[in-house]
Amino acid sequence: MHLREIDLGGWVRAVAAALLCGFAAAVFASRFAIPVSSAVAVGIGAGLLVTALVVVAWAATGGYGTQRALRAWVRGGPEPVGVPARRRVRWLAQAIDRAGWFAWLAAVLTVLFLALAVPQLFDAAGWQDVVLALFPGVLWAGIAVQVFAVERRHLPRARALYEEELRTASWQDVRVP
Repeated sequence: MHLREIDLGGWVRAVAAALLCGFAAAVFASRFAIPVSSAVAVGIGAGLLVTALVVVAWAATGGYGTQRALRAWVRGGPEPVGVPARRRVRWLAQAIDRAGWFAWLAAVLTVLFLALAVPQLFDAAGWQDVVLALFPGVLWAGIAVQVFAVERRHLPRARALYEEELRTASWQDVRVP
């Protein structure tokens, strides 16, 4: 995968993830008796690490262009050209999982973390405690909304494409190495 294949939307997602994790790391580091510059350095380091992990994850699954083509395919677009059957089957299985049990896991974790954060809102010693208490709940809420509002809408098509891929592909195409 080349970094040039990542479009503006991909870079916005990667930078947003970096900023979110960098901010959380900086807030967490600021709770300790360290200089502000060290807390900022921790935040920048965490943000860079998350960006690198996002790009590596895209590369490990065939590249950002492949991910976009597969996502567009499930949402009603043309069949992705140049994407091997093995990668299509694996991606479709993961998409079905994300829209199934993972959606409910995100909803349960949202409720759990936000319920645990409510007492922190009243007993918090500082703003860092409030941010750190709300952060996991808000993060899981965002994931749950994205999965329920966007991905579950395309679940029937993903299942149909998955079944079709399993019927038409050879065993060598779909076996897991």
